[in-house]
Amino acid sequence: MINKFKDMADIADASYALLNEVYKIDEWNKIFGDKQTLGSTFFNKDINTEQNSTYARAIEARFCNEMIIKDDDGKDKQIKSIKDISLQATLSHRTKNFVNRYELVSHIPNTLSGFSATIFYDIKESNTTTNTKEFKKHFEYIIAFRGTESTKEIV
Repeated sequence: MINKFKDMADIADASYALLNEVYKIDEWNKIFGDKQTLGSTFFNKDINTEQNSTYARAIEARFCNEMIIKDDDGKDKQIKSIKDISLQATLSHRTKNFVNRYELVSHIPNTLSGFSATIFYDIKESNTTTNTKEFKKHFEYIIAFRGTESTKEIV
């Protein structure tokens, strides 16, 4: 039961990640989401290397929000957004577990009213006895609603 509460807390926390970045295409600034909705890494054919997925980087930025890390120059840097997590960064155990277990099905970023929601699909279940992951026999979709972030109240 405690593990279920922890899982739901992770989902609630993840719902605040900038998951719209997964689908983002901004050719002007050369920002491209890889559209991958499950897993921590993907193979980038353009440069022939394995990299952190945009989904994993968005979740890592949320889970490690305001954490102090060392940048490439060895200086302290505070994690504030997905841009602070590089394609080659070492991801936390929590992030890897999350993005390899929960598939991002749909995400509605903040609307004018401040509404935002995310749907995740739980694909695996941990077996603590054998310390393995097993595919579930039933489907489990989880919807997470964020609190409103609007500065104006709509009446």
